Amino acid sequence: MSVKEAQTLFRSYKKARELVGQDTSKLNYDRLMRSLNKQAPSILKQYNATGVKFDVVVKGDQVILKAKPEK
Repeated sequence: MSVKEAQTLFRSYKKARELVGQDTSKLNYDRLMRSLNKQAPSILKQYNATGVKFDVVVKGDQVILKAKPEK
């Protein structure tokens, strides 16, 4: 994921959380990137993928980042 893609993902995630009324005061770009970078290797291995794309998904009043393995 490029820096531009990561920044766009963060902005989308933050905006989605604001729209559903979740607190964003402690949301931090660096912390989110560390979390995603920590998860990516296991997703790559589990699905034998060459990359991982993360999408912002709103389910009711919850916002999640859904990982999509790319082959």
